[in-house]
Order: sequence, then C-alpha cells, then structure tokens
Amino acid sequence: ETAEGEEEGEEEDEIPDTPAERAGAMLWDLSCSPVEARSLLGHRVTDVCQHVLEGIHKPPPLPSARRTELAFGILANLAARSELRSDLLRDRALLEVVAAGYVASDDPPTLREATRLMSGLARPVPVEEGEDGEASGRGLLWPVLDDAGVLGKMCTLVLPGSLDLALLGRTVEFLNLMSFFQGSALEHILSHAVQGGGTGVADYLVETFLDHAEDFTTLPVAEAGAAFANLVDLLVFVRGITGGVSRGGDVRSKLEKLLLEGEVSNVNMARLGVAFDAFAGAQAPSTALLAVVVSASRDLVRVTKDKPLGPTELAGVKAALRLGDSYLQAARDLEDTVGAQRGLLQLCEGVASVYGSPEGARSALDVPERVWGLWQHKQARSSGVKGAL
Repeated sequence: ETAEGEEEGEEEDEIPDTPAERAGAMLWDLSCSPVEARSLLGHRVTDVCQHVLEGIHKPPPLPSARRTELAFGILANLAARSELRSDLLRDRALLEVVAAGYVASDDPPTLREATRLMSGLARPVPVEEGEDGEASGRGLLWPVLDDAGVLGKMCTLVLPGSLDLALLGRTVEFLNLMSFFQGSALEHILSHAVQGGGTGVADYLVETFLDHAEDFTTLPVAEAGAAFANLVDLLVFVRGITGGVSRGGDVRSKLEKLLLEGEVSNVNMARLGVAFDAFAGAQAPSTALLAVVVSASRDLVRVTKDKPLGPTELAGVKAALRLGDSYLQAARDLEDTVGAQRGLLQLCEGVASVYGSPEGARSALDVPERVWGLWQHKQARSSGVKGAL
C-alpha cells in the first residue's frame, strides 16, 4: 500500500505534513517496490521506523500519529514480501517495539497499519532446509505479541469497541491467520483473555459478525472480500473450539439471509455454507438455501476441473453434502425434492471427475449415507438404461 492510498478521503483543511512526515511518506511509497524494499532494508530503514515507534514511550514532544502510522506502514510493506519477512521476524527488539506501539496507540489509522504489519509477519516464511520455526523467526512473534498485551487489546477493546470497519477487518484477518498457524495459541486467548472465561471474546466475534458482516461490503472491493471471508472463517473456528456461542440462532438467521440475499463470490458463498453447517445443529436447510450452497460448490468444482480441490472448496463441498443429507432426512415427500436431488447429483458427478470415481470421491469427502444412496440409485438407473439400449 502507498501513503497516498491511506490519505484518500482526508479533510482538505487538515494540518499539512511536516518535512519529516513527507520524507516518511516517500519512504512508504518506495517500500511498495520489490527492488526498493530490499534496498531500504539493506540501508536499515527498520532502525528509522524503530526510532519513531520508540518515541511513543519517551517524554514529550511525542511523535505525531501520522509519523507512527508511516513507520508502521513502511514496515508492513516490507513484511508483505516473504523474502524479507524473516529479517524482520529475527529482530526481537523491533518486534517488541511494534507490539508496544500497537498497545500504546489509540489512533485508528495507526492501528490499521500496525495490524497490517502483524498480519504480514504472521504469514509463512521461506524456511531453509534443516531450519526450524525458531530459526526463521516465527517462534519469536507470538510470545512477544502476547506478552505485550496485543492480543488482549484486539479481543477486549478493538473487536467490541471500534467503529472503524477497516480496522475491524484487519483485526479479524490477523486473528484468522492465528487460527491457521497458531490455533492453540488463539484458543488459549479465547479461553483466558477475558475475565470469567473465553465466551466473552467469542461473543465479541459473534457481535462483530452480526453488526458488520454486511457493512464490510462498503469497503474497497478486494478489502471487503477479504474482511468478509476472514470473519466467516474465524466464526467457524470459534464455534469449533467453544462448542457454542450465545445468539447462535441469530447467527444462523444472518447466515441464511446472506446466503439467500448476499452478493458474494462463489468462494465466499461456500464459506457461508460451511458456517451455516456449523451453526445449523439439527435444523435442516430450506430448499432455496440448499440450492444456493450446492450451486456455489458445483461451480467451484467445475472451475477446478480435474485439479485437487483447495481447502476452502473442499470444506464447501463437504458442507453442501452434509446439508443435503440433513435436507433429505427432513424431507417427508421425496417427490417434492426433485430439484434438490438433481443439484446434489450434479455436485456428486462433478467431484467424481475430480477424484476419478464415485468411490474415490466418497472416500475423500466422507459422502453422507443418504446422499451416497441417492447417488448409487442414480448410477444404477443409468446403468440399467444403457443396458436396455
């Protein structure tokens, strides 16, 4: 991201940048370039950023919020490049200053850039042969952030209290990255960050979803999609480790509304299907909702053709099949489910082409018994027609 991109929408009568801030904005823009980013790292731009961030804790005059935002933004651009990430992760002093700067700040633009930086650092790094996570620097990040109170602030102040959608989106992205790479650590936080137990944090996430899932569509297109996807994925993670959350019925209703009325991509529609499956309990989906979930998964399978399904696509197909099984169980008259059966069979045929055979698909996807029975019946009828011909 560029410094200019962060400034869009600012009021015209704001105090203009100082010379130091203009220089910082130039460094931010340079750090967007792969070649310039490596050069800046070689010339120890990290020392400059660290000096600015350390000023937050020194006697006045304190660095302006704009200067700390720029320092975080430059570092975030460096952390976005996997080939430079390890250099930042190995610098414990820098990580500690970043964590302390996040905790000390109450400025939304600064917090947005600090969170973007931490999300960049949380992503995978190239690991040399024989090198472990500690050697690559990954082992330092989580303890430093936890010790400084970063994760507690995210879970107890930002999620329940921030009105800044972009900051909420980036916070959810970071927590979702934790669920992938440090699931046990996030589980610990959800269990202990709030006095009286982890349900408080889980409830904050639920409230964020209920209040802002649709609002995220007002963000720039790419950022909105990412914020929405991260929020839904994190909601499923929380549901899995807590065993339940308050207002589960409200979450289910919101998911149903988004599935039936939301304008999201097939990938995000599959995510919503996974979430609905997680929160559905014994409630079977409606015919319309099942059709949407199955159609999205079918289209994703069609796009992959004969390639292996990715994690999101795989989870979406499994959820669609489980919801289909629940639907078939609840259906009193199978004559009224012809359309739903047709959609499920088309999905099954699509995944069979990916896995080479119906049996291969059944093994890989744990196809539920009712759906498998429907599929076998269709195969038997097709074989009978071919034999008769």
